[in-house]
Amino acid sequence: MPRRRRIRRSGSSLGVAPSRRGEGDSLLHVVAAHAGDDYHFVDCAKTIYHGNAGLLAARNNKGDTPLHCAAGAGSAGMVSCLVGLKAAEAAAGDVQEFVRTLNGCGETALHRAVRAGSVACIDELLLVDPMLAASVPDEGDDDHSGGASPFYLAISLGRMDIARYLFDKSNGHLSYSGLDGQNALHAAVSRGQGYALTPYDLSWVKIPSSFYYDSMLGVVSVLVATVTFASAFTLPGGYYQNGTDSSNGVAGAPLLAGSYAFDAFILSDTLAFICSCMATFSLVFAGVPAMDIPVRCRYFEISALLLRSSGRSLVVAFALGLYLVLAPVAHTTAAAICVIIFVSSLYGNSEAWQIIRVADTARARLGTRMRVAWTLGLTFYNVFVNVFMNFWSFVIIFGVPAAFRKLVHHER
Repeated sequence: MPRRRRIRRSGSSLGVAPSRRGEGDSLLHVVAAHAGDDYHFVDCAKTIYHGNAGLLAARNNKGDTPLHCAAGAGSAGMVSCLVGLKAAEAAAGDVQEFVRTLNGCGETALHRAVRAGSVACIDELLLVDPMLAASVPDEGDDDHSGGASPFYLAISLGRMDIARYLFDKSNGHLSYSGLDGQNALHAAVSRGQGYALTPYDLSWVKIPSSFYYDSMLGVVSVLVATVTFASAFTLPGGYYQNGTDSSNGVAGAPLLAGSYAFDAFILSDTLAFICSCMATFSLVFAGVPAMDIPVRCRYFEISALLLRSSGRSLVVAFALGLYLVLAPVAHTTAAAICVIIFVSSLYGNSEAWQIIRVADTARARLGTRMRVAWTLGLTFYNVFVNVFMNFWSFVIIFGVPAAFRKLVHHER
């Protein structure tokens, strides 16, 4: 524990202490700024005060009083001591004026307590003047906090716990004013980025940029739904004109019905239509202003996933439609078209390959220290899970018809 310092009076009185940076601090400034939680400094402050009571209101070159220094150091004991010394020599109104003293930056001791994040100092100051947080400081000599209320300062510093405590402690009776005509709402939205905008403008600045693409994605999803709806009634190969030509005796039956490729085409067209409709509905929910931003973001992500699936399903439906009409007369051309379209469907799914390269780089650097099980687990997750999330529609398009035909063949 630091030893108690002995203070000697000079020939005249206790006055200005030597300053390392020429700040003009008195001895009481120095003791208040270094008090912390040590009660010995409180005793030293009382001794200095009794030697020269004028030092209680003395200012250094920055305009700080010892009370500013104590609040900036987060020393609630020193703040209580200095306020008590002032109360002993003056009336209640003078004490309130004492705690409202502004420094050269236009800050009161409450501002310094907010900067220090000291709830105890805030309590001591508001106990003396409950309306201290409601006072509007004047513009200071610099642009850091002059003209800013303690509540605005707390929000602009990101100290939401202090801001909430100030609001609760003052029962909402506080000033919301800030710098350059701004208020606490500006600080809450922009966190001090300095936009010369209204809170409404700043709220648009903070909306995720993905929301601006809602209309574009909506147009794409509606376009996919329109194309797939039309293709469902204009099937490749045409229809039977009368029931006598059809194998099942039904007029208007598709000519190419019954083949594996036709069943896969119907499934791909259906999935593309359903996914595009669901993507459209999700985009509608994402654009509702009454919903919270996280909920709207979640709907937007869902719509993006559904739109990718509908797009891939549409591409598969296009390939299968060409295959159905070309395979009987140009099988090689039909197969080449399917291969080209399958390769093109991999576009936009580079995440899995990038993660595989990262895993391979880590394996090369770590060598034998990298467990095989971890490598296989990472590869399985990023390849199979990621690929399945993007190509799950392919599993349904090509898997369901094959499973159904195998089941029917087994029953026969």
